[in-house]
Amino acid sequence: MTKENFREIGVGFRSGRELESKFQHLEGASGFFFHQQDHVRVGERVMLMVDVKGMDSGVLMEGSVAWRRMVARGKDMPTGFFVGLTRRDAARVGKILAYLKEHPRRTDRQCQRYSIIVPASCNMGDRSLDAETRNISLGGAFIRCPGCLPELGDEIVVTFSPGMRGLGKLRLSAQVAWLDDDYDVKGMGVEFKSGWLARRRIDSLIKANRRERVLS
Repeated sequence: MTKENFREIGVGFRSGRELESKFQHLEGASGFFFHQQDHVRVGERVMLMVDVKGMDSGVLMEGSVAWRRMVARGKDMPTGFFVGLTRRDAARVGKILAYLKEHPRRTDRQCQRYSIIVPASCNMGDRSLDAETRNISLGGAFIRCPGCLPELGDEIVVTFSPGMRGLGKLRLSAQVAWLDDDYDVKGMGVEFKSGWLARRRIDSLIKANRRERVLS
């Protein structure tokens, strides 16, 4: 899929409870209503970046504009449009809600996340998997990782291989915070357990990648 054939929309929720309240089932579709005046077409493909406070990474979900309301019909029926998710991604919302209920975490994330792709490997006891980041912050990352994923709460070692001048491999202890077993984006959110020196190296990695992206 290319950027030419879908609209990108970011949507954030302060808690799993808010996500649950905003996730609606209307007119045969499951998804989210947007109180916006954007010019969208019914049937237009949409890629949502769903971000829930308490999770270390956002989740990309695909859908399409199911319907629009051009004229408000009172306070409870404002203008806007409804994005219906694919059946697969609607089911993923249910998995996210179940995870947040079963594994409550603090929701005061203080580390900004950056969309940076860095080659990595994940060592889990006697096995190792090739992987790559999808986003990263000083406190954690979402790592796309094919193969058999570890269990929630497992301690792993992540080795980043940025391949940039002045930045060698970075080896960090981490804990698996959540899992996404969807075929297309299979991976895990991890929370770094290393100390302040490692965080300084992560900061250098983020800054170097951001400069490279600006210059390229």
